[in-house]
Formats: sequence, structure tokens, C-alpha cells
Amino acid sequence: MLREFVLHGGEFLSHEYLLGRVWGLDYIDEHEYLRVYIRNLRQRLEPDPKHPIYLLSMPGTGYALKMPGDLPNSGASADGKNPGVHAPGD
Repeated sequence: MLREFVLHGGEFLSHEYLLGRVWGLDYIDEHEYLRVYIRNLRQRLEPDPKHPIYLLSMPGTGYALKMPGDLPNSGASADGKNPGVHAPGD
């Protein structure tokens, strides 16, 4: 899963896309799998997993991994555009 986030450079990835890429198309409705693994990744990556700053969620859309240079307070400029969302087949 982490590989998918890195390959897509901070873009939001849909639940179905992640489930299909990580577990296979037979699992695209198993959203609980995704929640468990996201929680595990946050435990390892976030300074405070209850208030994530790197592994972000957008309800009804998906998840994105933001790198330190992507964060507003890191000195990087923000263009104000909405991030893309990947779905299966993208």
C-alpha cells in the first residue's frame, strides 16, 4: 500500500483503487481491510496518529500520503488546486 502512495505522489487514491491494487479486485468492497492497514501505517509514520499530518483521509474519496515538502508549513508553495483522485483503471 505504501508503494501505491509513493508512486502517486500525494494524490488522493480511492478506497476501491487501493483495495484492488493491494488485495485484488475480489476485495474492492472490503473497506475494513483498508481502515486497519491505514491505522497501522499511521502508527508507524505519524508523530501523533490520532491527528495525522502525512497519511490523510478524505471521507467518501480516499487517502493520500503527503510528504513533508507538500505540507503548507514546510515552506513549499501551495497552488490552491484540488488533488486528483485515482480510481480503478487509472
